[in-house]
Amino acid sequence: EQSRRNMALAFFSPRDLHGEPMEPSLALFPEEDEDSLTNLQHLKNLALFDLCRALPAEPNHVNIILVADIIFHWDSQDNYIQPTTEETWQEDLKSVLAGYPRTTEKHIFTDWSLPPEVEADGVHTAPLKNIPLDTNMWVNQPTFQEKYGIYALLIGVIFTIFTYFGLSYQTDLTTQVNTKTRNLQTATRLYANYAALETKVAAIEGYNNYNALFPIIFKDISLAITDNNITPESFHLEATGKKTVPESLLFRLRLKKEVAPTFAEQEPLAKRLLASSLALQKIRKPSTPDGSNTFELEGLVPINKFAELYQKHKKAQDSQKEKK
Repeated sequence: EQSRRNMALAFFSPRDLHGEPMEPSLALFPEEDEDSLTNLQHLKNLALFDLCRALPAEPNHVNIILVADIIFHWDSQDNYIQPTTEETWQEDLKSVLAGYPRTTEKHIFTDWSLPPEVEADGVHTAPLKNIPLDTNMWVNQPTFQEKYGIYALLIGVIFTIFTYFGLSYQTDLTTQVNTKTRNLQTATRLYANYAALETKVAAIEGYNNYNALFPIIFKDISLAITDNNITPESFHLEATGKKTVPESLLFRLRLKKEVAPTFAEQEPLAKRLLASSLALQKIRKPSTPDGSNTFELEGLVPINKFAELYQKHKKAQDSQKEKK
């Protein structure tokens, strides 16, 4: 079995009445053999090469295979099979060569000793193992799934295992944080600075509520910038106001003035950016100092409204998954 996986079977399948190569089962086994499909199944691990499906040779070139009782040759027009015998193969080979002009570059692949007059005629010779085999001849070439399916399955299993352990680890961390928060709430009631600690706990909980939204907001605005083919000079988000838990974020985008030199070009750019983002609610252009080679756009992201929109979308997705 292991030997067959490293072997190839080259054969000739003559064309049918429509000019198409025959099926391998008909070429390799007698048509009346009821077990031909079974025999072909035994050869599934062999690479089957149909030499009659070879791509045409280059112009003014001919390739010749001399083996067993056949002379097979193909040129830029077609391929041909010439029967021969042990007694007549030399004359048959000379006859095939005589059918091509002397300027034709001839390549013979055989393990036999050629006549001296043939070798002296500028013929290129090579052993049979050097036969040029292209994928067009490979009739049972394995598909991508057959070649890499087991590796893809193995990678998928490994990825699933890592995902499971990653989620378990993240769940443990979340449980630990919640436990510490509850312990902190309980402990703060024992001290006089309970109000200050309660405020800090509330701030932590508030940021935890919006913690998952910050990367989504950043990605949303980044995609809006990319969709409008904008190359930013700088881009950042910052909290507005002095509250512990911000109610909104301020988006600042600095661009080269050469991108949109005048207000008539900057205003449509700002509108397109606002239309491309789900997070941005408002956008404005602050004044720019004279002589500056850049200009800024500022946008407002209301976190509360965006959180409500995100929760509705998440519930809708969860509902669809439960229905499936």
